[in-house]
Amino acid sequence: MGSITETRSKETGKHVKRVAAYSELLALKAGLSTAEAKLLRLCSPMHNIGKVAIPDNILNKPGKLTDSEFTIMKTHAKLGYEMLEHSNRDILKAAAIVAHEHHEKYDGSGYPRKLKGEEIHIYGQITAVADVFDALGSD
Repeated sequence: MGSITETRSKETGKHVKRVAAYSELLALKAGLSTAEAKLLRLCSPMHNIGKVAIPDNILNKPGKLTDSEFTIMKTHAKLGYEMLEHSNRDILKAAAIVAHEHHEKYDGSGYPRKLKGEEIHIYGQITAVADVFDALGSD
């Protein structure tokens, strides 16, 4: 499912695979069990699943988004959560958390809910770090 998003945007399938690998490694380093780290490796590629609902002209716009475009882009976190939240499967429950919280920031300045500190689930925290780390090292 994580690859679906990548086919609509300029992101690559390699990005989601790297985010998955980084997330698993960071989960282990953070003291999560091997089972939880594996779960995070499987669900973290779905962090941007909500982008399937973002219009192509915004999703694939070269250059900086306008304020109104960025407001629309930010909805992908909540949209992804809403797509996944009703599942009874552990992987999709975890993916819903990741989709919803991967843009929250420890200081409360993130989105969509402006969570701060430990209010952000560890899965969201780890995936956020993995996503940004990969983005900083990629074109």
